[in-house]
Amino acid sequence: MYERILIPLDGSKTGESALTHVKKLLSKLSPKVKTEITILQVISSLSYPIVAGDFSAAVPYTEKEIEKVIDLCQKDKARVALSEVYGKGGEGGTMLAEELLKAIDEEEHQFQLLYPDEMSLLDKIETVALQVYGASSVAMEGKIRRRILQIEKEGFGHLPVCIAKTQYSLSGDDEALGRPRDFTLIVTDASLSSGAGFVVIYCGDIMTMPGLPKIPAAVSIDITPEGDITGLK
Repeated sequence: MYERILIPLDGSKTGESALTHVKKLLSKLSPKVKTEITILQVISSLSYPIVAGDFSAAVPYTEKEIEKVIDLCQKDKARVALSEVYGKGGEGGTMLAEELLKAIDEEEHQFQLLYPDEMSLLDKIETVALQVYGASSVAMEGKIRRRILQIEKEGFGHLPVCIAKTQYSLSGDDEALGRPRDFTLIVTDASLSSGAGFVVIYCGDIMTMPGLPKIPAAVSIDITPEGDITGLK
């Protein structure tokens, strides 16, 4: 969800860069928007071209506000596109799509993964926690650490980690909404999904999707003319 942010129209007179100017506005943003900005910064660290400025016209920005945002981005040579898909459907995303294609074609990039395959599983967890989530440390009980080391011993240390955690926070705490700072990511369990090709790392109180049968239970469920439900197990 995007919020309306009023850009001071005299901002260009301060002589500050667009980046500095935008940072001053962060105090007006909700935690969710801060999280989206953080993820954008993480993508930038992967050395892949992105459209750095993409904002929505779903909220009632004035024309002067839109012009000001575009001007600030262009002064810092940051790509920017106005997304109007909320009101105009696919047609409203044309500008954004075209700018994205230009970024891919025109900008140099050297994509790199967050960590190499040969990194230990414990170090992979710590890399994601510190570099993506913004944690200051990772904690787990000894039995969880031994379980992860056992997975490595069995020859699966080269697999990537898939961290299962709440969607409400970059931490494992669903009450610490958005983008908390300097927290400890607590690992509560770990399991191997060798067929899928990754190691699942559980953080906080989280329920993962169960494995489904080849024939869904819904196939055998029916309702009789009398209104009785059959096929439930």
